Amino acid sequence: MASVAKKPNGTRDLLFKGSDGRRRKISLGKATAKQADAFRLRVEQLLQDQRMGTPHDAALSQWLVDLPPLMRRKLVRAGLQDEAPAALTMEGLIEKFTNTRTVKPATMAIYRQATDSLTSFFGAGRRIDTITPADAEGWQAHIAKEGRVREKKGPRNLSRGTVAKRTSVVTATFNRAVKKALSCQPLWGPEARQPGQPRPVQVHHGRGGRQDHRRVPLR
Repeated sequence: MASVAKKPNGTRDLLFKGSDGRRRKISLGKATAKQADAFRLRVEQLLQDQRMGTPHDAALSQWLVDLPPLMRRKLVRAGLQDEAPAALTMEGLIEKFTNTRTVKPATMAIYRQATDSLTSFFGAGRRIDTITPADAEGWQAHIAKEGRVREKKGPRNLSRGTVAKRTSVVTATFNRAVKKALSCQPLWGPEARQPGQPRPVQVHHGRGGRQDHRRVPLR
């Protein structure tokens, strides 16, 4: 679907046929053969999603988020990406993915508790593309210590089970945003882990120590 051509001056071009049938070229500059081939595979994924009308997977969405502005502009000129939309705020994310869901009142109450803690910690105007896995761990630690804000005696610790439920809501919300290519990254999971970070652990809670199989990184 796409190929890499090396020029006499040592630079490389990516050649492919767009979904409109036109031949297109993206200059990769002095990229190594390995770098050029990795870029070629990503472009082929973009072309396949474009032709089939399917959303990008999490890995491809994250690659687009991390792409340098110059390379993103080249994708836009080649017809592989739209112009970058205005960055979504925390308030906008919650409105887009949580408030519009049709669920039972009890479930919505859990959603509200989780999203209210997000806006309280990050602020309603915080851009979601600036929130990192490290920021998410800071939020998680905060709600574990001071999550019960309506107590008469002041903030109190939340149980591990409650922290796990709120983390599950936030994880699902950000994962949906990643699938929609809304310029944010997964907060937990293999894609979000960095060297030195602990592996996710399973949380035990409920009657008789029933195991919750959601993989939530609690320290």
